Amino acid sequence: MLIVARDVSDLRVFALADVYDLDSIDEGQDFYGFLCEDFFPNGICCVWEESGRYVAALRLQRWRDGWLLEGLQTHRAYRRKGYAKALVTAALDSLKMDKVYVHIARENRASIALHRGCGFQKILDHATYLDGSVHAHSDTYVYENPRC
Repeated sequence: MLIVARDVSDLRVFALADVYDLDSIDEGQDFYGFLCEDFFPNGICCVWEESGRYVAALRLQRWRDGWLLEGLQTHRAYRRKGYAKALVTAALDSLKMDKVYVHIARENRASIALHRGCGFQKILDHATYLDGSVHAHSDTYVYENPRC
């Protein structure tokens, strides 16, 4: 089931931290601070919940003329079961965003295949991140919603 969070209060933060493999209390507190101070209220966090457990998550932030999908992660116990694809597909269908971008390292073949399978197309041979840094070893892909 898709959960769309527009505020930290919409999430079970420590369940989300478990998806992102944050082991220590300090890492969890840093993650909570990031969500409260840097991510929300302008970002959207999408989570796939299965039998009451968070199994996959992604974050979306405004970027250029659309949104940047980042932080796609599946809990290690649930990998290779289709949860990431289910999450990305459900988020794209539910949120109806015109354009969604993603940066993927060239060596991450699994992520490239997943995103292409969800309708993303490669548009740039580099990635420019939210902080303005440019990475030559990652490519930029875009999903353009045909219903918008």
